[in-house]
Amino acid sequence: MITVSINKMWRGNFLSLALIILLPFSSIAKDSNEKRLKQNVNALISSCKNYNGVEVLNLGWFATSIAKGVVKFASDNSANNNDKDAMQQALMVIKGLKGVSILYYEDAKEPVKEKINSLVNKVMGDIELLLEAKEDGEMVKLCGNVNERGDVKNLAIFIPSSYTFIFLKGSFKLNDIAKAIEAKKASKSI
Repeated sequence: MITVSINKMWRGNFLSLALIILLPFSSIAKDSNEKRLKQNVNALISSCKNYNGVEVLNLGWFATSIAKGVVKFASDNSANNNDKDAMQQALMVIKGLKGVSILYYEDAKEPVKEKINSLVNKVMGDIELLLEAKEDGEMVKLCGNVNERGDVKNLAIFIPSSYTFIFLKGSFKLNDIAKAIEAKKASKSI
């Protein structure tokens, strides 16, 4: 009887000790996933930027801050309330934006397009799929690293039919993304 209670006590203490020891490693794993994602995206862009017909745009925190200001100004001065609501929701999404990378390759030759599509799909396959939707005949994939609070750290968007890959660096709330999509749909319908 005594050995059973000691074994139970030991097991409980052992589990607590194991959790205390292993908990910091879970954040290290998440950090390494985020770091690996950034490295994979940077490698993708570096490997594709020199092809003919490929355009790359990288915006850091300063340029994205200016872009946020432009969206805010447009929102404040919009005459159409539906557009204003959509822009306000977009502002909620991009408030955590730290940088943007865009890979656009519609003007590349077909073998290059196929190669880049394959590379983008590989990068997207390593990230959690958040949304895959078809609207107006266009497929759109959104992927990102989601934490336990439901925030997305870094968001990758792929639109294969437009030969466009967009990588948004920063933190975004899934709830804000959903509201922005709904606000955009509402502004289109009127």
